[in-house]
Amino acid sequence: MRDYWPRKFYATTASSDRYHPLYEIPALNSTPLLLDKYASPVTLLRHDGFHTRVADGRTALPFYRQGFTCYLRDVAKYVPELQPIVAGLGREIGLPGSEIKCELFCSTGVSGASMHSDYDINFQLILRGHKRWMVAANENIVNQTSICLPDRLMPPDSLQRKLAHTLPFPEEMPDDAITIDLEAGGAVFLPRGFWHQTEAIGDCLSLNFVVKGPHWISVLCRALENELINDAAWRDFAYGVCGDEARRQEATASFATLLASFRETYLQGDCQELAALLIDKGFAAG
Repeated sequence: MRDYWPRKFYATTASSDRYHPLYEIPALNSTPLLLDKYASPVTLLRHDGFHTRVADGRTALPFYRQGFTCYLRDVAKYVPELQPIVAGLGREIGLPGSEIKCELFCSTGVSGASMHSDYDINFQLILRGHKRWMVAANENIVNQTSICLPDRLMPPDSLQRKLAHTLPFPEEMPDDAITIDLEAGGAVFLPRGFWHQTEAIGDCLSLNFVVKGPHWISVLCRALENELINDAAWRDFAYGVCGDEARRQEATASFATLLASFRETYLQGDCQELAALLIDKGFAAG
């Protein structure tokens, strides 16, 4: 896996004993049991792109039986046996456990997810059933911050088009997309941004460990807040930032004084030392 993390796609075929510890978890052996205990919202997906959300797993169960894919976004909250796995993954890849979520996709019949690209990193384990993946590199945007859809669809976040270096987004899966069929025991590592669509056949259950951050922007902002909160001057209200011209000038002068002090304190030394300080202040304990 080290040869692929964090930017190269990887898939491996079935292994009968790979997920034996997971099969011993009761909730993962019965989809109705899992949905019955899942008390958070569930997203319903169809292969044609239709999606909606219902209140909880019990509400989702009839739709599951009708062939919808049920997408559960926080499974470890209701299946505590998964929490040590999430924590262990965080230690292995060197990221805060708080930034890793355990999701689950379950379906019966023929279902799946239509073409899109995700901003997060996915480790997906196929526990039951058959799942077909179509995957292609994204040549339009680097390090997207939200989901991207084909150009023919209304974007859920218009910022992604602004961040893209090439438009339009493709209408369909690119011609160089690869197709991979996986059975129970298979696994997929999907880096950020790859275009993909899936088709699940039969009683299918996939466990997804999702890395959602942090961005370097988050590291910087969190570290600065944790450090500067100790200074009373930085805790003052930013009076005048939205006032008339005179008040705006006063606010600018006050902010400039703070920035001058910040530069003197933090920006005169070695960048390596500053980076270590900011990581320690921001996420070392995560």
